[in-house]
Amino acid sequence: MANAVRITYYISEEMLDFPSASEFDVFKTLLLKELSGNWPNSQIFVERCLDGEDGSLIEGMSVLEQEETAEHIEDVVDDLIESVQWEDEYDDQD
Repeated sequence: MANAVRITYYISEEMLDFPSASEFDVFKTLLLKELSGNWPNSQIFVERCLDGEDGSLIEGMSVLEQEETAEHIEDVVDDLIESVQWEDEYDDQD
């Protein structure tokens, strides 16, 4: 794998179904933590996407690595959205 890997994940408001700034910030923090654990030597960004197009932009990998990484990121995002961890973390913010 290349040395300069950069992963940007774009989150749509429709996907999360909770568009407030505080909810997004909590989710973004949790997602960055999860993604950084999986790709510790990569630059990772999570951006709010207002046009409804969520997904990954992955740079610095082969095409096969990009596809595998994108699938794994989707699994991480789905697990996080469904997890009790998200509900507990957000409840703690109130």
